[in-house]
Amino acid sequence: MAGNIDKSKLLLAAAAGAISISFFFGLFASAPSGASGASGASGSVEISGVIEYKKIGLSFKNSGKIERMNVDEGFKVKKGEIIAALDTSDLEIQKKKAENALLYAESLKPQIEALIEFQKANHQSQTLLAQANISAAQARLDEALAGNREQQIEQARAALNKASIELEKLSKDYKRYLELSKSGSVTTQSLDTVKSQLLAAEQLKRSAEEQYNLLKEGARRETIAVMKAGVEQARAQLKGAEALAFQAKKAECDLESLKREIEVKKSDIDSITNKLSDSILQAPEDGIIIEKISETSEVVGSASSVAVLANLTDVWVRGYIPEEDMGKIKIGHKAQIVSDSFPEKTYGGYVSYISPEAEFTPKNVQTKRERVKLVYRVKINVDNSSQELKLGMPVDVKIIL
Repeated sequence: MAGNIDKSKLLLAAAAGAISISFFFGLFASAPSGASGASGASGSVEISGVIEYKKIGLSFKNSGKIERMNVDEGFKVKKGEIIAALDTSDLEIQKKKAENALLYAESLKPQIEALIEFQKANHQSQTLLAQANISAAQARLDEALAGNREQQIEQARAALNKASIELEKLSKDYKRYLELSKSGSVTTQSLDTVKSQLLAAEQLKRSAEEQYNLLKEGARRETIAVMKAGVEQARAQLKGAEALAFQAKKAECDLESLKREIEVKKSDIDSITNKLSDSILQAPEDGIIIEKISETSEVVGSASSVAVLANLTDVWVRGYIPEEDMGKIKIGHKAQIVSDSFPEKTYGGYVSYISPEAEFTPKNVQTKRERVKLVYRVKINVDNSSQELKLGMPVDVKIIL
């Protein structure tokens, strides 16, 4: 019984020793994937990592309904190739309306410009006419208020005297002819002629007398009032001409407003045109569609990805350098990459980035001891012109010091 117990103890001790040795070699001889490194004998640091590459979410700048989706997962596309397009029927209608509104606004411009020219010319001519009428009316009023000149009065007096003398002569002639007609010495026709001359002389004297009295007494109050009204009427005409200038100014303001409206409508058209252009989604660079998110007839929002494009030539390894190897690695150091999928092929690369911040080993590392080590994330760009390396593929990297 005791022998059996001793044998059991020996077996347990041997097993424990084997486990310890295995743990020791497992910890230091082989580094867990993606977290630890080992210095090579020929001046290198070896780490493990995974392949990553540039992924671009392809999205429209506008929201809308997808009219067509031209790609599927696995499609290779070239830069500028159309990935998808939105339904633009509403935008086309908006653009047509905006263009018609612009044409109408532009058609008003020459009409308003012609109106402004007419109003300015009319204002100028009406102003000159009104100023001339004011001058003439004021001159007549001033003359009436100043009274008549002595020379005019003398001329009127002379005309009255002459008319009086002529009337007196014709009055005597008529009386003589009247007496002669009674005896038949003159004809009735001759008498009528003298009578007509007498009546004309009487009318001439009355006119001469009225003119003389008017000049002698000056303009009557009613006449002066009429002349003053004429001056005011001419001044009102000038104000009317000034109103034409205001109308021209208003038309100029309308023209400026129209010009601003035209610019706004042009801006609206440009905005709609840009939206139409943004309704076509093009590949920003060469690559392959690795994920198709949306389908034809689906309504998508702006900035919502409809597909994901991967550039398989822009590839790098994401790995972690242990703290003790941090001082050995420099940006630009060349690297050799080997994958499990192509173990006999080595890919060239170089260190393009070293994180400035330390972090604990990622939790996907298997042992707790390794997980609490400080590491630095590195990025090693890889020549993947053959496009053999795929996203998430584990690789081993030897960084040449």
